Amino acid sequence: MASTDPMKHICVLLNGPVGLDARVTRFVRTASRIAKVSLFCEQGRFEGAGLFDERVILRALDPALFQPRGLRRYLLLHRHFDAFVKAALDTGDSYDLVYANDYPTLSPAARIARARGARLAYDSHEIYLATVNQFYPSVARFPKSFIFSLLVDLARRIGGRHEQRLIREVDLFVTTNESYASYFRSTYGREQVDVIRNCPETVKSVPSRNRIRDALGLSPGDRVVLYQGMMNSGRGLSQLVLSAEHLDERMRIILLGDGPLRETLLTLVRDRNLSERVRFLDAVPQEHLVAWTAGGDLGMLVLEAINESKRLASANKLFEYMAAGIPMLVSDLPENRRVVDECDSGFLLPDTSPEAIAASIMAVFQDPDEMRRRGENGRRAHLQRYNWEVEKVRLLALLERTFRR
Repeated sequence: MASTDPMKHICVLLNGPVGLDARVTRFVRTASRIAKVSLFCEQGRFEGAGLFDERVILRALDPALFQPRGLRRYLLLHRHFDAFVKAALDTGDSYDLVYANDYPTLSPAARIARARGARLAYDSHEIYLATVNQFYPSVARFPKSFIFSLLVDLARRIGGRHEQRLIREVDLFVTTNESYASYFRSTYGREQVDVIRNCPETVKSVPSRNRIRDALGLSPGDRVVLYQGMMNSGRGLSQLVLSAEHLDERMRIILLGDGPLRETLLTLVRDRNLSERVRFLDAVPQEHLVAWTAGGDLGMLVLEAINESKRLASANKLFEYMAAGIPMLVSDLPENRRVVDECDSGFLLPDTSPEAIAASIMAVFQDPDEMRRRGENGRRAHLQRYNWEVEKVRLLALLERTFRR
């Protein structure tokens, strides 16, 4: 592949900190092979020296700049990251491509691209506007439930019109799986939507299986049922915690990560006296995540179809479990089923109630040979296809094509 002019400059916008965002970290490292990259994001954890090399300029801004108030917080989602515009233009730099990660950064990216005469790229990690219901408190009583449903509908309508208008300006449209790509093609009538999957870099050898056991002082006879990743709504985490009440006493549910639901889950564990059966580990940098994941015996992904984005999602951990060589137990949703069926790398959950989750976990552990076989199948699929080395070839080709337009 011919190399792009090394003086090309890509401005990347991220609506959050980069230290825990594997997709954006991998994108920036890959893109910096062919261009200078300026990454604008929120200041967060795991963003010290060593995350990127000298080809990347990291401009992490104070999160206080991105705290809209009142109805703007809920309805004008495209205005949350306006501060990126001033920050990017105040550098005085010229940009050849402005790369928006998810809907909230699309508007500022478009404004920067117009101001600098740059091309515009849109990487929609999910169907962001479908997730709006996750931003509102969960209430069942009238009239709040009615008011919140109206606000959700209004936010989606406003956002949908805004997204459709801005997509006309987009030169490169990327998303994370084929289900999402089909959704965007049909919703916005855009034929060209490319897929770059959230696969980890190739893990050439399986890390030690003892890291989680050593960290928590577990015995060799304990069975580690692992969830790793963000702790937020739509991931069945409360049900997973409560499933511990129905599990064999040898089973240990381990939650590794952080997020808005962590304190709620900690309280649930204390209230139900589950502290011996459910344990927590803090989030770790992305480069160490697969090594920690290998310490699980079974990987869990209990996605709930609380909106269209969750129903069609393919979470990073799906591919990280395979990279670590452990079988997975996942909810029966389209992308989960596609990967599990194609790779024979795990098991499907028929139901996401605590009782059903527990019954499925116990059934899986009844056949350790089958667990081992499916873990090895996932590992093989990771080495052959589901790794970043495969995805980055396609990404670099898309960037080259966009620069040539």
